[in-house]
Amino acid sequence: MTNIKNSNNPDLFQIGDSVFYQEHDWKIAEIQETY
Repeated sequence: MTNIKNSNNPDLFQIGDSVFYQEHDWKIAEIQETY
């Protein structure tokens, strides 16, 4: 568990966060459509 990978690959975390939020928005949209 070192911080070397974190400093060398910050883009991976940004991409992961964007995908996570996109999936979260999709779930909210599906829930709103059903009601």
